[in-house]
Amino acid sequence: MSPLPNERVSEKPRLSFFDGEMTELPVCLPTWQAAALERAAHARGLTAGQMLRGIVQEFFSRFAQP
Repeated sequence: MSPLPNERVSEKPRLSFFDGEMTELPVCLPTWQAAALERAAHARGLTAGQMLRGIVQEFFSRFAQP
């Protein structure tokens, strides 16, 4: 999709949470933490991966500067 004539185009492409691009990050947790994460995610109707993505997204929205 090309920008409208008076829309400013950024020099660098900006990734959004829903851009479809993903990178796999292995996470090492003690067994009890992995089990607790799985239970907490399941209680919310999420997978552990979805829960972790939400935690990371929240971190960046609260603490990372643009």
